[in-house]
Amino acid sequence: MSSPQWSTLFIKGFTVIDSSFASKTRGLVGESWLVDITLKGTLNDESMIFDFGLVKKHIKSIIDEVADHKLIIPATCSGIEVVRENDTTSVTADFDNENNFVVKAPENAFYFIDEDEVSASCIQVDLERKILAKMPANVTEVSIVLRTEALGDAPYYHYSHGLKKHQGNCQRIVHGHRSKIEIYEDGVRSDSLQRHWEKRWQDIYLVSEEDINGYQSWQHTEVENQTFIHSSYSSSEGDFELLVHKSKCEVIPTDTTVEFLAEYIAHESLKKSQCSRLEVFAYEGIEKGAYVELTQ
Repeated sequence: MSSPQWSTLFIKGFTVIDSSFASKTRGLVGESWLVDITLKGTLNDESMIFDFGLVKKHIKSIIDEVADHKLIIPATCSGIEVVRENDTTSVTADFDNENNFVVKAPENAFYFIDEDEVSASCIQVDLERKILAKMPANVTEVSIVLRTEALGDAPYYHYSHGLKKHQGNCQRIVHGHRSKIEIYEDGVRSDSLQRHWEKRWQDIYLVSEEDINGYQSWQHTEVENQTFIHSSYSSSEGDFELLVHKSKCEVIPTDTTVEFLAEYIAHESLKKSQCSRLEVFAYEGIEKGAYVELTQ
């Protein structure tokens, strides 16, 4: 039997993009997308379109570089202003409501999309174009599908944060996750506590208390000190600053790693519970997170 001259290669759940995006109606939104990828083309000398091992290494590096652990900005959206000066990129969102923010960070902390609104479909198209440009000549088409984790009616929240001590991409001051939450009281799933956190951390920015600074050098006429939180830190990638409305934040007394967030949720939940043993599974995106058990 003769070999086919062309074929289609697919990988479901190829990788996960954990990022945040700017929204006029929601502010800073943490999101986690599973990535499905399809390659179409002619067979090479190895009777393959592209070696699976190379797909995983090469294409994932492109996706990570372009979109992962970044703040995605709809560059043509009204109210968005971008200023680049030396090593700092400043993005101001003047949406005339509590969703206003200002972020100052190195350029690689952002992913700019030439759209009025961020959506999975516009990211898919952009990634397809950028990946195809770096494929061997026998690959003629790249298709990307971004999809969220299928959770049904299970509780989850969207949060954004930055981890200044991290040596990788997590240090970027606004990246985020779409995360489910599981809480058990004496071994029984607590819908009331789970729904409490789902509502409490809907489109939230979680800021470490030690990163909060005084209102000093910001020049933005719509900003008032009493209603906005200013945080900043320096890490290996550079200097990061954020100004965001108090109503869109929760101040955490520790770093905002998922280990500390699980502990924070557990202690806060125990205040509302009469149980003797409380367990928290706090997720950071899809199928990973931290577990905490407390007794009283």
